[in-house]
Amino acid sequence: MFNAAQSVLDKTESLLVNQKFKNRIMKRLGKFVGHPFSFLMLGMDNLFKPLPMMSAVFFGFMIVSMPAVYFLQDNPDTRHVIFYIACLVTFIVTIFALPSTFSMSGVQDEDVDIVTSYFCGEGIETVSDVELLEQNFEFVFQRIYSRIKFYQIAIGTLWAFYMYYFNFGVMLWVKGGMKEDTSLMGDHLFSLICALLLTLLSFTIVLAYKRANERLIKTIQFACVQVKYDLAE
Repeated sequence: MFNAAQSVLDKTESLLVNQKFKNRIMKRLGKFVGHPFSFLMLGMDNLFKPLPMMSAVFFGFMIVSMPAVYFLQDNPDTRHVIFYIACLVTFIVTIFALPSTFSMSGVQDEDVDIVTSYFCGEGIETVSDVELLEQNFEFVFQRIYSRIKFYQIAIGTLWAFYMYYFNFGVMLWVKGGMKEDTSLMGDHLFSLICALLLTLLSFTIVLAYKRANERLIKTIQFACVQVKYDLAE
């Protein structure tokens, strides 16, 4: 069962990252060098999938509101209110989207069908075999989630250490009689901006990695259910 779980996992990864190499060496090279980038891009695509819908809602509301903006062009406060309402509507329809629009984690039915065939290739012939394989997958999934959790904690810890360093620097600048040295404080603020952008980028990458793994996990889980259903018929 261990080898079967490893094989299904490898094949599912190759499916999701669209692995096309046939040479064994190129396959291994792609797995450790090229495919991690493809896997991240898969997660990025899933992470930013709501953006087109958000843009459509926002600009759609603005277009609908154009007559009101035209007639109230002498009242800039009203135009600001309309803009804020458009932002609020976009926020609501994105944050409180229906579960059917996000709960599948981007899983495609054709991917589930293909992964189902992988089970057959591993000699899975009974529901009990599938359940044993699911137990192996649970160990794998726990390892994946623990890795992601570690990344999140590491980023949060590094940010906390940096904020301590930043506050310590500000305290020295205030109490050390260096208020006239504005360039020093400017450099300090610049480092804060860089650290903030780097932290946001890191969190985005980790979230994308998490989304990609969720799609991988859900694809295998849905395939397990499908195999059980097929065997029970």
